[in-house]
Amino acid sequence: VDAIAKAMPPRALYVLTSEKGVAFADDGLRDGEHLRGWMNQRFRDLLSQQKTPWIEVHGAPHERCQAALVVIDRLMVSQWSFNPPLQPKDSESH
Repeated sequence: VDAIAKAMPPRALYVLTSEKGVAFADDGLRDGEHLRGWMNQRFRDLLSQQKTPWIEVHGAPHERCQAALVVIDRLMVSQWSFNPPLQPKDSESH
């Protein structure tokens, strides 16, 4: 798992979905509901040890999405800067 994680391109943000208040859906890939709390705590511990920002989202799908979008917007603003808009030339100077 460590080798796979290290081979991934850098991330700007990690979004962790809390196991609290989110129903478990067995899609055949997950190891089981009994491991959710332990696994999410492991993710929290590992994410806290690295420099990439991360957030944990809770609640209904629309609440989780909204929380993630707020942080993504803030991150984008903090990373990008633009020059002030160009000022139109004075029509009398032609």
